[in-house]
Amino acid sequence: MLTINNIDAAKAKMDLDNKTFAELAAKFKTEAKESAERVVLSLHNADTVGMLLCVYQENAKGVMVGAKAVKNAIGAKSILVILPEGKENFESFINDGAAFVDEKVEFVYGTCVKREYENDLLIHPVTCAKIAASLAGEDTDGYIVCVDKKVPFVVKFGTKLSEIAGSDFKAVRIGNRLLGSAHKDAVIDADFPIENGVIETVSDEECVVKLTSEIVHDLRLKSCGRCVYCREGLAQIDTVLNDITLSRGRANDLEFMEEIVNAMHKYSNCTFGQTAGGSVTGLLSEFMDETKEHMQKKCRTLKCASMLHYYIDQSLCKGDANCNAVCKYAAINGGKDFINVIDDFDCKKCGECVSACAQGAIKVVSGTIPKTPDKPIPLKEGLVAALGDGEVTQAPTGKKPRRRR
Repeated sequence: MLTINNIDAAKAKMDLDNKTFAELAAKFKTEAKESAERVVLSLHNADTVGMLLCVYQENAKGVMVGAKAVKNAIGAKSILVILPEGKENFESFINDGAAFVDEKVEFVYGTCVKREYENDLLIHPVTCAKIAASLAGEDTDGYIVCVDKKVPFVVKFGTKLSEIAGSDFKAVRIGNRLLGSAHKDAVIDADFPIENGVIETVSDEECVVKLTSEIVHDLRLKSCGRCVYCREGLAQIDTVLNDITLSRGRANDLEFMEEIVNAMHKYSNCTFGQTAGGSVTGLLSEFMDETKEHMQKKCRTLKCASMLHYYIDQSLCKGDANCNAVCKYAAINGGKDFINVIDDFDCKKCGECVSACAQGAIKVVSGTIPKTPDKPIPLKEGLVAALGDGEVTQAPTGKKPRRRR
């Protein structure tokens, strides 16, 4: 990633006399304290996937050229690399790069706690790779991205989002952000919110409310817990989103989540907490119609089970009772040669009956359910009995039907 074609030329220019590096050197001197002891390389804490570690694997020499150039610029004594837990295999790549510039590096594992490095200069490894490219006189205008779990690649500034993610998506998740299809023609540049570069497209069949709930829940489990705004904020948003997907949403939930996300973004200690609410911000700003439908207990994608209702279409039912046989929850009243009835109270929305019905008579809706019989009716009576124009015969199940909600 961001592989340097002329790495030897970049190595030769790792000094303050190089005009190409002069402005960068001044910038890093301003950011670093006068007594900066180390250059500390670390991914952002928000990059929980660690995709950008690929820059070590593909371009460790370039990263270390940039890191040592910065070290020379600020007068630091050493270089430290922070790697996520379980990524020890990257040490060999980094050590090879360090040997190229006659440098030794230290390693620590875990998240980056900023206050522990107050006397150091924190820098991203991709920034170091770009510094090396700049020293070699090469183009650095671009981002490393990974689209839908494919091989990471460099996308140049000026590229439209649709050119790398396609245009047939309902939403696109970039890091922890959630953007709608209206952004498909957005141009990727230095101001584009690329976060960790991991891009995932969301199809029309997916529920953005459920997806956001899953994102927040996953982030809650990954939070280090040191920061109150992040820890408590994620816990509360996780609970609220879970309630909404379970048809337990309350009138002020949306405003409540927005308030929490704003506080997390402003007051969290690191990039993890500052960006963790990005999917919620996107949900509330770009998918409000779908979100409000969930507050009314309706899911247009039929992905939120608590908002679904199963019923049997009488005009299609052939009375073979396959649905009744596969239901593990005894939620289907009736039997063979009857048009059965699904009890909405007992139904667990598992979908087994839908697969078992060869006629496709079992339908799934969210919101208002069509009018159906209260009791199973003999197949021969069909729609006449269903509409109340004939006597309804109770199927031999011995189970009393309950009133629908």
